[in-house]
Amino acid sequence: MGAKRALRDVIGWAHSNQATFHQRLLLGAAPRHGLSGQWLKRPDWDSIAFYPLVLKDVLRELGYEPEAILYEWKTREWLDTRPDRRKAYTKQVTLPDGSRPYMIVIQRKFIDEAEAEC
Repeated sequence: MGAKRALRDVIGWAHSNQATFHQRLLLGAAPRHGLSGQWLKRPDWDSIAFYPLVLKDVLRELGYEPEAILYEWKTREWLDTRPDRRKAYTKQVTLPDGSRPYMIVIQRKFIDEAEAEC
């Protein structure tokens, strides 16, 4: 129950902070507090990728214990992770500038399921 509620809360935060994600930045506008991750701006986007520190801070601000929630999301296979690193919550994501940071990637199908239950 807490894992789904946390996912809905995080996605609500992402919707209200879309302009802080690569691919959704407003032209000429740099976010005051930095970028949150990558969320492709196209109808068929398949995931939202967060910088780990950002997502953990968001979870804390929303009243959740980040490690417990991330563990639960990984156990439920809601995260797209590296198959060779069973304990990792992250995987490399290619950004528009060609860099490949490790990010926490939440799959859209689980986002859609969580939002449909509201």
